[in-house]
Amino acid sequence: MILRLLEEREVARPAFLAEQAGVSVETIRRDLVSLEQEGAVHRVYGGVARARLSHSSEPSRAERLALQGGAKAEIAALVSGLIDDGDTVIFDVGTTVEMCVQALASSFHGRVITNNVPVVTRLVTRPGLDIHLLGGHVRPDELSCSGPDTVALVKQFHADKAILGSGGVHPQAGLTDYDLDEIAVRLAMIDAAQQVYVVADAIKIGHVALRKVCDWDRITAVITDSAADAEQVTRLREAGVEVLQARSDDADAPTAGDAQGAAPLSARYDDDGGSR
Repeated sequence: MILRLLEEREVARPAFLAEQAGVSVETIRRDLVSLEQEGAVHRVYGGVARARLSHSSEPSRAERLALQGGAKAEIAALVSGLIDDGDTVIFDVGTTVEMCVQALASSFHGRVITNNVPVVTRLVTRPGLDIHLLGGHVRPDELSCSGPDTVALVKQFHADKAILGSGGVHPQAGLTDYDLDEIAVRLAMIDAAQQVYVVADAIKIGHVALRKVCDWDRITAVITDSAADAEQVTRLREAGVEVLQARSDDADAPTAGDAQGAAPLSARYDDDGGSR
């Protein structure tokens, strides 16, 4: 609800958010701390604002690793339930994809095809896996391979499922991203797989990145977390997109501000939304 209100108002004070939610300002402050730690909001003069992605550039891999950890774990749990033992699965680049790989059932004994070096390092010690690393031009900042050589290698395979990253997921603009070479590889992955799943945390739902990847008729489903904006999810479904959304099973669990020793963090959000 906080994210939806910030989408409507750009900037809001904690007191206003508390009034709309029917809870105490202290509860809102704790929630804001949790959202800030996940990178979903940030403090501005006069209140708090929702974090935004740029249309033209992507945050660094290190930044993305630090953002939305809980959201990515929710997505990974859904993806794990979609992959059957013995499947041939293509894993794309991206930190959310890496989390999905980490969540693979220990009983999974199939074939993994990827251009994502961290995916290989996570899986290489597991027995019973047939792993294929797609070579090509290396992006040092992403630890991934792309380019014409990678595209040619993807075309040699037929997969049951592909798990793709995303820069933006929008009902009209379709699937979008930033790097042209990675997009070419992603299109080859789409062609190579019978089922294609796009993983996207709440920040990317409704966002449009720099370049078009494809329309939704080429995608089996979008998988997102429980915090994804309800209106944006509805718009995607109205556009014919199947959306698999995680449910928050821990709605009553303590927030970051409830943890022992964390209370001073919530004091960073005073009644005016500024920092103390």
